[in-house]
Amino acid sequence: MNSIKSLLKGNTNLNDFIVEEGSEAFFALKKLTHNKMTALFVCDSKISNNIVGIFTEKDYYKNVVNRGNLSLVVTVKDIVNRKVPFVNSDCSVEDCFQLMKDLNLHYMPVIEDNKALGIVTKEDIIDSLIEKKEFLINQLTVYITGNSQEYDSSNAKKEKLKVNELDFNNRDNFLLKVSSA
Repeated sequence: MNSIKSLLKGNTNLNDFIVEEGSEAFFALKKLTHNKMTALFVCDSKISNNIVGIFTEKDYYKNVVNRGNLSLVVTVKDIVNRKVPFVNSDCSVEDCFQLMKDLNLHYMPVIEDNKALGIVTKEDIIDSLIEKKEFLINQLTVYITGNSQEYDSSNAKKEKLKVNELDFNNRDNFLLKVSSA
C-alpha cells in the first residue's frame, strides 16, 4: 500500500501552505488565491511553526461574510478552525481517502509532531489510486496473456469510445452521443 508520504513529494514549499494566526484574514485570502488553494495551515508563529488550526475560504465566508463583518482588520486567529482532522505521513492512501469521504473533505492536512508536512487533495488521492489500479491491470494483462507489452488504458479508452457529432435539429437529442466502436 502506498503511503501519503509518496504524495507529498511535490509539496515542498510549506510557506505556500502556512499563515500565522496573527495575520489579517484578507492577507490569508490573497495567499489562497495566489497559490490556487482552498486551505492554509495556521501556525502560532513563523519561528515555531506549530500548527494550531486551519484557515479555509469556507470558514472565512461562514464567520465573516455571513455575519456581515466585512472589516479588513479581522485576523486569522478570529476565524481559525482549531478542530482539524489530519493524517500522518505513514497513513495509507486508501485509509486517507476513506477518511476524507466519511468527513466530506476535499483536502487533508498531513501533520507529524505538530509540524505541517503538506496538504493532499482528493484529486491527489484519486490520481494515485487510478495509477495503482492501472499498474495492477497491466500486471494482470501480462500474466493472463503472457505478453510483456504494457497495457495503456488511455489508448484502450480512446479505442472503445467514438464521439458522434451533436444533432441540434433533433429536439430530443441535445446530449453528446457516445457509442461503442
